[in-house]
Amino acid sequence: MRTFEFRKNGVEKFFSIGIEGKTLTVQQGEIGSDGTTRSTTFEGEFDADAHFDSLVTEKLREGYIEVDPSRVTE
Repeated sequence: MRTFEFRKNGVEKFFSIGIEGKTLTVQQGEIGSDGTTRSTTFEGEFDADAHFDSLVTEKLREGYIEVDPSRVTE
C-alpha cells in the first residue's frame, strides 16, 4: 500500500491505496483513525492500474505527501 497524508490548517487526513491484480483498495480518513476502506474490482489489470495512477495523481495535486505507512497512526 502507498500512503499519503494531508496536513494543513488543522486538517489531518490520510489516503492509502493498494492494488492486487484487478482489485484496487483505498483506505482514507482522519489521521489517528482506522478510516474507511473500499475495494473495487475492475474488468482487467490495465483498468485497475489506470485508476490507481489517476487517484495517486489526484491526491498529489490536492497537496497530499507520500509517507511511510507506519506513520499513519501517529
